[in-house]
Amino acid sequence: MHRAMAGEPDSSGWATATSTRGGFSVRLPVRFSDYTLEVPPSEGEVAKIFVVAGSTVEGITFTAARLVYRRRDGAQHFISRLERGEGLPAAGTAIEPRRFAGRKAIDVTLRNDRALAFARYVLLEDSLIYLIVETPANHRDRVAGSVTQRFLDSLDVLSPGAGSAPGTAGH
Repeated sequence: MHRAMAGEPDSSGWATATSTRGGFSVRLPVRFSDYTLEVPPSEGEVAKIFVVAGSTVEGITFTAARLVYRRRDGAQHFISRLERGEGLPAAGTAIEPRRFAGRKAIDVTLRNDRALAFARYVLLEDSLIYLIVETPANHRDRVAGSVTQRFLDSLDVLSPGAGSAPGTAGH
């Protein structure tokens, strides 16, 4: 854990969350935690995860994470599978390929009777940035529009040395 309950909201009520070691920043309408996870090799293809995340009192969660894969082509492989809809529930899922800041990206919407989630996956050269807003169904109208879009569009991939992990930023 690098920081907990960090971030000072500005006059709009949003705070900038810069990952201590992940090489990215986003804007959140809540205070956030900033941490790094080291993933044991036995637990899959991802080696490290750099996270900034926060939740509202209503249970609406905003998460941004940089996933660094063990293999250099791991992020590309994941995006290719996602484009085909592999690994996602079939019901209530919408997949939209797009470009974000000149990079290949995919927006995914997941919905069921209990919850709603809007996610964006952005492919970098050797990693993937994953942004998601998750909300209980009774708050879906609150996050279904501009709040979610503002969060997803706020991603900034930082230049090397600006809160970045060695070998991962600036791609």
